[in-house]
Amino acid sequence: MRKILVLALLAVLAACSPPNRSDLPLGTVSRSFPELLNSARAVSGVRGVMEDDRLTRVAQKHADDMAKTGYFSHQSSDGRTLRDRVDAEGFPVCWVAENIAKGQISPKEVIDDWMMSSGHRRNIVWPNASHFGLGHAKDGNYWVLVMAERGC
Repeated sequence: MRKILVLALLAVLAACSPPNRSDLPLGTVSRSFPELLNSARAVSGVRGVMEDDRLTRVAQKHADDMAKTGYFSHQSSDGRTLRDRVDAEGFPVCWVAENIAKGQISPKEVIDDWMMSSGHRRNIVWPNASHFGLGHAKDGNYWVLVMAERGC
Protein backbone atom coordinates (compact mmCIF):
# COMPACT_ATOMS: atom_id res chain seq x y z
CA MET A 1 0.00 0.00 0.00
CA ARG A 2 2.80 2.42 0.93
CA LYS A 3 4.53 1.74 -2.42
CA ILE A 4 1.32 2.59 -4.32
CA LEU A 5 0.91 5.86 -2.37
CA VAL A 6 4.50 6.87 -3.08
CA LEU A 7 4.08 6.14 -6.79
CA ALA A 8 0.81 8.10 -6.87
CA LEU A 9 2.48 11.05 -5.11
CA LEU A 10 5.37 11.00 -7.58
CA ALA A 11 2.91 10.99 -10.50
CA VAL A 12 1.07 14.01 -9.06
CA LEU A 13 4.33 15.90 -8.48
CA ALA A 14 5.53 15.17 -12.01
CA ALA A 15 2.25 16.39 -13.47
CA CYS A 16 2.43 19.64 -11.48
CA SER A 17 6.08 20.42 -12.21
CA PRO A 18 6.78 23.04 -14.88
CA PRO A 19 8.47 21.73 -18.02
CA ASN A 20 12.22 22.09 -18.38
CA ARG A 21 12.45 25.02 -20.80
CA SER A 22 15.45 23.44 -22.49
CA ASP A 23 13.27 20.49 -23.55
CA LEU A 24 10.87 22.70 -25.51
CA PRO A 25 11.29 23.25 -29.25
CA LEU A 26 13.09 26.43 -30.32
CA GLY A 27 9.90 28.11 -31.53
CA THR A 28 8.38 27.70 -28.08
CA VAL A 29 11.49 28.88 -26.26
CA SER A 30 12.01 31.88 -28.50
CA ARG A 31 8.36 32.96 -28.72
CA SER A 32 8.70 35.25 -25.69
CA PHE A 33 12.18 36.45 -26.58
CA PRO A 34 11.30 39.42 -28.83
CA GLU A 35 9.07 40.90 -26.14
CA LEU A 36 11.74 40.41 -23.46
CA LEU A 37 14.43 41.90 -25.69
CA ASN A 38 12.36 44.92 -26.67
CA SER A 39 11.24 45.47 -23.07
CA ALA A 40 14.89 45.60 -22.01
CA ARG A 41 15.56 48.10 -24.79
CA ALA A 42 12.53 50.22 -23.83
CA VAL A 43 13.68 50.47 -20.21
CA SER A 44 16.92 51.91 -21.60
CA GLY A 45 15.01 54.39 -23.77
CA VAL A 46 15.74 52.88 -27.18
CA ARG A 47 13.34 51.69 -29.85
CA GLY A 48 12.54 48.05 -30.42
CA VAL A 49 14.19 45.77 -32.95
CA MET A 50 12.68 43.36 -35.46
CA GLU A 51 13.58 39.71 -35.90
CA ASP A 52 15.26 38.87 -39.20
CA ASP A 53 15.32 35.32 -40.59
CA ARG A 54 18.87 35.71 -41.91
CA LEU A 55 20.20 36.79 -38.51
CA THR A 56 18.24 33.98 -36.86
CA ARG A 57 19.95 31.49 -39.21
CA VAL A 58 23.35 32.99 -38.32
CA ALA A 59 22.59 32.70 -34.60
CA GLN A 60 21.08 29.21 -34.81
CA LYS A 61 23.93 27.78 -36.89
CA HIS A 62 26.47 29.17 -34.42
CA ALA A 63 24.56 27.80 -31.40
CA ASP A 64 24.33 24.39 -33.08
CA ASP A 65 28.03 24.48 -34.01
CA MET A 66 29.08 25.24 -30.42
CA ALA A 67 26.80 22.52 -29.02
CA LYS A 68 27.97 19.93 -31.56
CA THR A 69 31.68 20.58 -31.15
CA GLY A 70 31.66 21.53 -27.44
CA TYR A 71 33.32 24.93 -27.61
CA PHE A 72 32.24 28.41 -26.54
CA SER A 73 33.49 31.29 -28.65
CA HIS A 74 32.42 34.12 -30.93
CA GLN A 75 34.55 32.58 -33.66
CA SER A 76 33.06 29.58 -35.50
CA SER A 77 34.77 26.22 -35.25
CA ASP A 78 35.85 26.72 -38.88
CA GLY A 79 37.47 30.08 -38.05
CA ARG A 80 34.77 32.41 -39.40
CA THR A 81 33.96 35.64 -37.60
CA LEU A 82 30.49 36.95 -36.89
CA ARG A 83 30.82 39.37 -39.80
CA ASP A 84 31.78 36.47 -42.11
CA ARG A 85 28.68 34.53 -41.02
CA VAL A 86 26.34 37.53 -41.41
CA ASP A 87 27.76 38.39 -44.85
CA ALA A 88 27.29 34.75 -45.95
CA GLU A 89 23.55 35.01 -45.14
CA GLY A 90 23.23 38.20 -47.19
CA PHE A 91 22.20 40.61 -44.45
CA PRO A 92 23.36 44.14 -45.40
CA VAL A 93 25.01 45.18 -42.16
CA CYS A 94 26.42 48.47 -40.93
CA TRP A 95 26.98 47.38 -37.32
CA VAL A 96 26.75 43.88 -35.86
CA ALA A 97 27.34 42.36 -32.42
CA GLU A 98 26.88 38.98 -30.85
CA ASN A 99 26.05 37.81 -27.34
CA ILE A 100 26.62 34.18 -26.44
CA ALA A 101 25.64 32.30 -23.30
CA LYS A 102 25.56 28.73 -22.05
CA GLY A 103 23.44 26.97 -19.49
CA GLN A 104 20.47 29.29 -19.00
CA ILE A 105 17.15 27.47 -19.19
CA SER A 106 14.81 30.23 -20.33
CA PRO A 107 14.77 33.36 -22.48
CA LYS A 108 14.17 35.49 -19.38
CA GLU A 109 17.18 34.00 -17.59
CA VAL A 110 19.50 34.60 -20.54
CA ILE A 111 18.27 38.20 -21.07
CA ASP A 112 18.64 38.92 -17.34
CA ASP A 113 22.20 37.55 -17.35
CA TRP A 114 23.16 39.54 -20.45
CA MET A 115 21.67 42.73 -18.99
CA MET A 116 23.87 42.31 -15.90
CA SER A 117 27.03 42.26 -18.04
CA SER A 118 28.15 45.66 -19.32
CA GLY A 119 29.39 44.43 -22.70
CA HIS A 120 26.36 42.25 -23.40
CA ARG A 121 24.02 44.98 -22.18
CA ARG A 122 25.71 47.51 -24.49
CA ASN A 123 24.98 45.24 -27.47
CA ILE A 124 21.34 44.78 -26.48
CA VAL A 125 20.65 48.50 -26.00
CA TRP A 126 22.75 49.80 -28.91
CA PRO A 127 20.55 52.69 -30.09
CA ASN A 128 21.03 52.12 -33.84
CA ALA A 129 20.31 48.39 -33.75
CA SER A 130 17.34 47.60 -35.97
CA HIS A 131 17.24 43.79 -36.25
CA PHE A 132 18.12 40.68 -34.30
CA GLY A 133 18.31 36.92 -34.58
CA LEU A 134 18.24 34.36 -31.77
CA GLY A 135 19.69 30.87 -31.79
CA HIS A 136 19.25 28.24 -29.08
CA ALA A 137 20.76 24.77 -29.03
CA LYS A 138 19.05 22.59 -26.43
CA ASP A 139 22.09 20.35 -26.00
CA GLY A 140 23.94 22.36 -23.35
CA ASN A 141 21.58 25.32 -23.66
CA TYR A 142 23.78 27.42 -25.92
CA TRP A 143 22.25 30.82 -26.70
CA VAL A 144 23.34 33.20 -29.45
CA LEU A 145 21.92 36.66 -29.99
CA VAL A 146 22.94 38.59 -33.09
CA MET A 147 22.08 42.31 -33.02
CA ALA A 148 22.54 44.38 -36.16
CA GLU A 149 22.00 47.73 -37.78
CA ARG A 150 20.89 47.29 -41.34
CA GLY A 151 23.28 48.78 -43.94
CA CYS A 152 24.07 52.47 -43.50
